[in-house]
Amino acid sequence: MSLTLTLTCFSAFVSYIKILPQPFIYFVSHRTCILYSNCFPTYHTCLTYNLTVQCFCFIKRLLQLYFSIAGNNSVYMIMSAPHARSRVRKDDDEIIIDPVYHALSRINGDINRMTKPQLQHHLNSNGLNEKGVKEVLMKRLKNYYKKQKLHMKPSYVEGMQHYPYLVVLDYEATCEQQNPQDYLHEIIEFPAVLIDTTSTERMDVFHSYCKPTLNPQLSEFCTNLTGIQQSDVDSAPDFTTVFTNFETWMNKHDLFAPRKCAFVTDGPWDFSRFLNIQCCLSEIKYPRWAKKWINLKKVYGNFYKLKKPKMMDMLSNIGLEFEGRHHCGMDDATNLSRIVQRMLDDGAIFQFNERLNSGKLEVISEKEKALLSSYDDGNADVAEATAVLTTSLNHLHL
Repeated sequence: MSLTLTLTCFSAFVSYIKILPQPFIYFVSHRTCILYSNCFPTYHTCLTYNLTVQCFCFIKRLLQLYFSIAGNNSVYMIMSAPHARSRVRKDDDEIIIDPVYHALSRINGDINRMTKPQLQHHLNSNGLNEKGVKEVLMKRLKNYYKKQKLHMKPSYVEGMQHYPYLVVLDYEATCEQQNPQDYLHEIIEFPAVLIDTTSTERMDVFHSYCKPTLNPQLSEFCTNLTGIQQSDVDSAPDFTTVFTNFETWMNKHDLFAPRKCAFVTDGPWDFSRFLNIQCCLSEIKYPRWAKKWINLKKVYGNFYKLKKPKMMDMLSNIGLEFEGRHHCGMDDATNLSRIVQRMLDDGAIFQFNERLNSGKLEVISEKEKALLSSYDDGNADVAEATAVLTTSLNHLHL
């Protein structure tokens, strides 16, 4: 009787799968199975049967053998382990209310148990990038199946990014090999890269050098570090002019419209310190668009579950190499934008995670405090001008 029932169930499986393009099998338990079709997102059927665990496992082996011989690699089966569960699920004899999320849960479990070569094999078979560390590959594969299965839900709307555009910034500033305690950094390179979050393409770039006023002569250390020559800043406009040109560039792309773009930086310092101090020195009202930003380190670490990533680590972890010269502002911004593009492809969601006036004071020099205290931008008090998240103090960079 058990053999007859087993063969009958096997024939039923094969019959259903043969007529379903791109079939997907989800074994809820040894008594319930759900079949999907990627070509028909809203379609699914539920099969129930009364098998022992041994017969159920035998059917799975038969199905694996059958599709291996038939050469059908488009069938994805989730192999549950009902014998490992101490109690029967309450919904084993019922139609699952939302089978898509049950399927995703099983897929994620399977992916968590995969080795790196197995992950690369699945990514390659689905036409995905297979470069990166294991944590990155796992996240990439999970997001691929998540996107595929959520298409089965009628209420699913593709495109969950909060902003149509991202602007990646990475300032370079004057510096010494041993910065004096009262040293004031001045921005000497202003690069920006505009990224379309839908197409993940780079749309435009802005770049300009800035002439410093407090320290017009660049130190040898600064030149060797950034690659910026004295002639570059001598012939450059002052920061006020560059700032105006940048806002003109933003206006050309209509980036001042509400929720049109968000700024991405490699840590908190570009806005909270360099732009903050520079606006004081140039007597410019601190821009409203720079009061909130996206710290790429935090988004990257939270998305891929990797701690304290630096730019070089972020690139190598996702299978990329640095292009250009490190600490060259334009090259740094370009490489950061490549990281953002890869993360968008992998399914990362970008939204503001840092802002001024966060309730914590940055450790700054007495000279910087005096400058900020004497400065009134007509819009914010001293606390707002100097506040920044202290959780990012370990990510200082130039």
